[in-house]
Amino acid sequence: MAYSIYSTPNFYHDTGSLTIAAGLDTAHTQKALKLTLDELRRLREKPPAAGELRRARDYLIGQLELSLENTESQMNWVGEQLLGFDQIIPPDEIKARLNEIRPSDIRRISRDFFQPERLCLSLVSPLKSNRGLCKLLEF
Repeated sequence: MAYSIYSTPNFYHDTGSLTIAAGLDTAHTQKALKLTLDELRRLREKPPAAGELRRARDYLIGQLELSLENTESQMNWVGEQLLGFDQIIPPDEIKARLNEIRPSDIRRISRDFFQPERLCLSLVSPLKSNRGLCKLLEF
């Protein structure tokens, strides 16, 4: 259905966002949006399985380690840390914090953040109408 789907957290000094993007055939737009929202709803209602959380954590830690392999990347990371958090959080501390996250934490945070009034939809598509798509956002 989708040839690409990914999410990106955005951290800022006083706020943040989670962007979910998908590349797909226009015919699958409504179904893809419904499935994406179903996943967000599932996180609100039920914590992820321990194995799912472990895989996500391992992925994040691996990405962090890979992102710090060269000096330029390290300096970019330091700059992002200072701009986003006004401090430099050492990589080992980030890893430790990630290892403290429990499935119940994910559910609690999901309940706070995945609310209908917080959702925004931006669509780049040849679709002539958004009928049905906005209705899905009523979550």
